[in-house]
Amino acid sequence: MICKPYFLPLLIAETPKRLPDCPSKGPRNSSAEMATALCDKLIQKQWLRYTDSSLIPHVGGIYVIGVKRSSKRAITYLYLGQSVDVHDRIKEHKYGDQKIDGFIRRNFRTNCGKDLRLKWIQEKKHKFKERMYITCMEKKLDYKLKYNIKGGNN
Repeated sequence: MICKPYFLPLLIAETPKRLPDCPSKGPRNSSAEMATALCDKLIQKQWLRYTDSSLIPHVGGIYVIGVKRSSKRAITYLYLGQSVDVHDRIKEHKYGDQKIDGFIRRNFRTNCGKDLRLKWIQEKKHKFKERMYITCMEKKLDYKLKYNIKGGNN
């Protein structure tokens, strides 16, 4: 039996719901669907102050760095990265030579990093499709991540 996605009628502000007999996981999921699910999960996560990065465990995953602009309540997403140890990688950004590293250093010099935000999710296949995660995030946000210059490592 081939199971095609069937979406129930939507009400305003409701998300699509799959019928119970249509599995949402398994070998039929494409890489793009997995990247979309990861992006959704990351977007829904709460922001953490960059200065509280010690709360991040030593795990592999995907992380996002953002900045809270004083004139706006919203946080602008700046950079999406991946690492085998997100905790260590976040700390390394203060000393590296990437464009995002320079931005982070400048922010720490001007206001001790109080406007920087981050969020992360643990992901075993974090390096597998970094470029796909970046593309997905930019599509969902409807703007480019300013400091993802190369667009990922694969």
